Amino acid sequence: MSVRKIPDSERWKRRRPRRLKAPFALTPIAPSPAPAPLITEAQAKAERARVARWVASRIICWPPDNCFHCRRPIVYGAKWVELVNDDDRARFHFDCEPAWRAQQELAARRALGLDRSERK
Repeated sequence: MSVRKIPDSERWKRRRPRRLKAPFALTPIAPSPAPAPLITEAQAKAERARVARWVASRIICWPPDNCFHCRRPIVYGAKWVELVNDDDRARFHFDCEPAWRAQQELAARRALGLDRSERK
């Protein structure tokens, strides 16, 4: 039994055309967002230390009878918190300190280029 081989120049004539089941349309594919860079625990700790130093540097000498955040007086018997940086002292109402710290940490992250929400 011998097999007859068709030369390459003749193969294209005997090829069966592909049958498409349905015409297809090209749909645009939305680009996937870039993955957020993974940071190690050591990098996160170093970032927190840099932010804490930046926030501490924003403390200035402030009169002890007024809140450094809202500038209102601290009345007798009210809860207050005092933050110290070297010789500089600032007092806050108990509820004002977390708000001030959050604002300062956000500003620190932006100033130091650590704000991940703006990276895209």
